[in-house]
Amino acid sequence: MLPIAGRPLLRWLVDSFKKENIHDITVVGGYCADAIDTTGIRLVVNERYARTGNSHHWRVRSMRSNRKP
Repeated sequence: MLPIAGRPLLRWLVDSFKKENIHDITVVGGYCADAIDTTGIRLVVNERYARTGNSHHWRVRSMRSNRKP
């Protein structure tokens, strides 16, 4: 969402990971999660973002990472 040199910062990161053969990428989104380009990533939406803020993201991520895709 934050543009740097014409592309969102997240896209720069995802593309960098993929160049290093890291393809299993999960992003936890909260505020404006619907604006995230999900090409090549798994998006997990923190539905509690408005009440819990970013700290709950870590709990959501850890719960999801223990599950089989």
